[in-house]
Amino acid sequence: MKYKATLSNSAKILTFIVTILFAFSVFTSVWLFFMEGEAALLIIGILLFGIYVFVFLIRPLSYAISNGNIIIQKQAGQVVISKNEIESVAIIPKKDIDGAIRTFGVGGLFGYFGKFSNFRLGVMTWYVKRTDKLVLITTAQKKVVISPDEPEAFVAALH
Repeated sequence: MKYKATLSNSAKILTFIVTILFAFSVFTSVWLFFMEGEAALLIIGILLFGIYVFVFLIRPLSYAISNGNIIIQKQAGQVVISKNEIESVAIIPKKDIDGAIRTFGVGGLFGYFGKFSNFRLGVMTWYVKRTDKLVLITTAQKKVVISPDEPEAFVAALH
């Protein structure tokens, strides 16, 4: 069964703003390269464009449950959490992620994904498109936070 993941309004706004900033920066870098001939400017433009494309490709798109396994579908590939690894799955309130610090990941552009940490839950891996409908998946090795549009139906399907 597939579960949609919709981008929150704040993430949509942030994605729009960052996209404009990236586009402006890339355009400016390339334009200045052609005007002044500085190779460093072209390299900066290419790096910025590459970062944007990379984030686009690794963003979470949706979630699925297949044979008890949880599948996090991304533009480029997927993450599978085996049913044998899962210790618990629970809906968590937004307050459980309050104060989370992004240690290595993306904080708003196409969602929130990567490594995050806070005092309440410790180190977590997020594949989140919104921060108000959260499901915590706990395995022996890690904690994964996802945000299906229908968290109750997602958790019920696993139990």
